Amino acid sequence: MEDRKTVYYDFLPDGDYTFIVSAIGPDGQWSDKTASISFTVLPPFYKTWWFMSLGLLGFIAIGAGGVQIRSNMKLQKLNRELETQQKIQKERERISRELHDNVGSQITNLITGIEVSNLHVKKNQQDEALSLLENLDSDARGAMTDLRETIWLLDKEMVEFGAFVEHLNGYLNRQKRYLKGLEIKLNSSIDNGCVLEPGQSMNLTRIIQEALNNSRKYAKASEFIISFRLENQKLYVSLVDDGKGMDLDEEINKGNGIKNMSHRAEEMDAKFQIKSDGASGVEIEMSFEVKIP
Repeated sequence: MEDRKTVYYDFLPDGDYTFIVSAIGPDGQWSDKTASISFTVLPPFYKTWWFMSLGLLGFIAIGAGGVQIRSNMKLQKLNRELETQQKIQKERERISRELHDNVGSQITNLITGIEVSNLHVKKNQQDEALSLLENLDSDARGAMTDLRETIWLLDKEMVEFGAFVEHLNGYLNRQKRYLKGLEIKLNSSIDNGCVLEPGQSMNLTRIIQEALNNSRKYAKASEFIISFRLENQKLYVSLVDDGKGMDLDEEINKGNGIKNMSHRAEEMDAKFQIKSDGASGVEIEMSFEVKIP
């Protein structure tokens, strides 16, 4: 180092070092004596064992988290697909039940009625045969209506409420010839903005049909009012007639009409209530949640 007493080493890598000093005399000979100092250059923090350990753990955690997230996404996708398949299967079962319980039973009744009417004809009981055929005509039209309603829902995942009301209006118009003076009014304050699931649409239609049929056959009503309103994602339905009313306890025990309506309301998770003072009029109130697009 010539005559300098200081030496610099820049950018020494981390590690252990020994600095050795030896002097040279005027005669050019190196002295046998040396001086030394040992020291350690510490590594930067990103090379320390604890940082590398944390980094490794972090990398493992990120990798495991990524695998878990991907696994969760796959699981969620499978769950969605399973829910969709279950929903489709449920709808298929519901439609099959509708066809079997309604259309199937009506067709069976038609076949039986035709056989009985043929027996009347063979026995020259023309009046009995004619009366029976008139009833069979009504039953056949009812079966066609039920079948039409079921087919209408076969290819629908959701039913816009406007389309439902339009379809209901079509049904009511086709029924006018059989209403015998019963006037039907349809009131709706819903412009648009809600949709019905196929099951809701089917069950609501069946409940309206049952209530209308009861008003026509038994209540001797002159007016039947259907009202819809939407409030806080709930559809409120009111079915009111001005007939002679009924004893609710007696009617519930006498037939299946009210029980069927109540059962259909349960399938929709709907609140269902029938009001009548037994002297005048019947009011059916329902409410259930609908989807808002």
